[in-house]
Amino acid sequence: MDSSHMTWEKAREDVRDKVKSEVVRMACTRLRADRLTNQKKTQPIKFPTRPVSLAPKRPNIMTGLGQMKKVVVAGGSGCIGREVCKAFNESGYDVVVLSRSGKSVAGARAVRWDAQSLGAWQSEIDGAEAVVNLCGESLMQRWTDKSVRLMHDSRIGTTKLIGEAIMAAGAQPQAWVNGSAVGWYGDSGHREVSEGMLAAEGMVGKLCKDWEAAVDAVHAPNVSKTKLRIGLVLGNGCAYFDRMKLLTKLLHGGPMGSGKQYVSWIHVGDLSRMVVWAIENQISGVLNATAPNPVNNAEIMVEFRRALGMPFGIPSPEFAIKAMCGLMGWNPSFLLGGTRAVPAIALGNGFVFDYPEIRQALESLIDETPKAWKDSPLATP
Repeated sequence: MDSSHMTWEKAREDVRDKVKSEVVRMACTRLRADRLTNQKKTQPIKFPTRPVSLAPKRPNIMTGLGQMKKVVVAGGSGCIGREVCKAFNESGYDVVVLSRSGKSVAGARAVRWDAQSLGAWQSEIDGAEAVVNLCGESLMQRWTDKSVRLMHDSRIGTTKLIGEAIMAAGAQPQAWVNGSAVGWYGDSGHREVSEGMLAAEGMVGKLCKDWEAAVDAVHAPNVSKTKLRIGLVLGNGCAYFDRMKLLTKLLHGGPMGSGKQYVSWIHVGDLSRMVVWAIENQISGVLNATAPNPVNNAEIMVEFRRALGMPFGIPSPEFAIKAMCGLMGWNPSFLLGGTRAVPAIALGNGFVFDYPEIRQALESLIDETPKAWKDSPLATP
């Protein structure tokens, strides 16, 4: 057999092998398609038990028994807590508020607790979808030994208590959101700070560090734990917002000190949605609860004056603020220091702010300004 005939035979065998391989491939593809078709016909569609993103107003979330999923909120009667309860209502949750007075909150069922010891209230945590702890005595008060101890116990003590209730639960919650504060970072000057920064020195930095350590100390590996470092909250009834609004109306809406210190703020509506979002997306670890655009003190006072229709504001020099804080027993760093915190993790995980800019945030909360003044060049000196 000559070489040309051998070459021809080899070519025919190669073609035959390729055709056979293609026939086998097509048969396997058809078989897989038939199996998928049969599977779709016989198996029901399985929806995820937890939503993968936050929708504005979803239908009521149900458990396997047809009951609404429950969330337990400690500290739900304050400015932030009321809005958080409202956000959970809109997302279809059954809301239980732990209350020392037993006073109910709109859209929630109140359960009495003393915030100091375990008791009947902890049965609410057993089987709950999530727990939110927003307890914390205001830092804007006279600092005495008694008040400092109360600031500590109302944060670290309640966090430890809720942690004990979670560990004791037969059916532990899937998520736990616990409050903290941007005071963790201390006075950052003009430097932007995000969630990876170490705690600052000083009383407030140490308080935040102990606060978050109390969450970390709870052994609950199946519970998503979120530590929410909250900035200054803009909302009616919230301490910072109400005080700045009053000062501006009294013509003291000028810059405080140099006016260059940064204010890490957040609209209460965005904060409440972020709590729900963190639970539904199981965001573990630290989360800066601040707007993406912090401003300095001079800028935020301009926007308060504009929103309230005040033509000017008397500046408050540093020595006057220190004297006032001395009389009131306040820490002057709250007014003269600042933090430029950015919500890197929230933005990186797709959270969308309704109020990313200070002007639109204040306009949504203050409805006292004539349109003619808002459009006036005097409104933005």
